[in-house]
Amino acid sequence: MTGNPRWDDKGPHIMRNGGERSKVLAINGSPRKNGNTATLLGEICKIAWNRGDKVELINLIDLDFSDCMECMGCKKGTECVTVDDMQGIYKKMQEADVIVLGSPIFMDAETGLTKNLIDRTYALLSPRKDGTFDTRLRKGKKAFVVFTCGMNDGEVIYHRLTTRYFDTFVTMLGCKDFRSFIVPGTSTKVNVLERPAAKTVLEEASRFFGAE
Repeated sequence: MTGNPRWDDKGPHIMRNGGERSKVLAINGSPRKNGNTATLLGEICKIAWNRGDKVELINLIDLDFSDCMECMGCKKGTECVTVDDMQGIYKKMQEADVIVLGSPIFMDAETGLTKNLIDRTYALLSPRKDGTFDTRLRKGKKAFVVFTCGMNDGEVIYHRLTTRYFDTFVTMLGCKDFRSFIVPGTSTKVNVLERPAAKTVLEEASRFFGAE
C-alpha cells in the first residue's frame, strides 16, 4: 500500500486508516497543530501508513486532562482515578503496537502538554514489594520520539532529553525497541523537512517501521 493516506477530521482525533499490520499511536505534544513538530509527525505517520499500519494521530492541545495529582490512587488500585481525557489515551497506548511522540523544546525542556502526559503515565506502573515497578502496558511495544528546537546546536544542548525518554519508555514502560531524535534549527521560518536531521529521522523511521 503506497500513496498519501486520507485524513478524516473527527473532533480532537485525526485518523489515518491503513491496513491492520500494526497499530500506531502518534501523539503531538505541540500546541501548534500545523507547526514543525506536527509536520514531521505527519511524515512519520505516512511511512507507517504506507507500510500497511493503522495510524492515529492525537493533538494533546485538543484534549482536556489535568496534571498528575499525586493522589496515589493508581497504586492503591490498578488505574488512574482521575476521570478526564487521559483515560482515552491510556486505552490507546495499551492497544498500540508503536507509540510515536513528538514535542518542540520550550525553555530547555519538552512542552508542558508533553510533560503532563508523561507524568500521567505513572498510572501505568504497578508497584512491587521491593519498591520498584512493573509496567502495566502490554509487552512488546516500540516507541519513537522526536523533538524539534530552534537552536542550531540543540541536539547537543538538549541531548539529556533523549536519555530521559529512554528511561521513561524502556526502563519504566517496558518498550522493547526505542528511538529518539532531536531536530535542531527548526524555526518557524524554515521548512522542517529540509533540515538534515529531519531527513535522518525519516530515514530511521522507515527502518524502524520496517523492522519486526
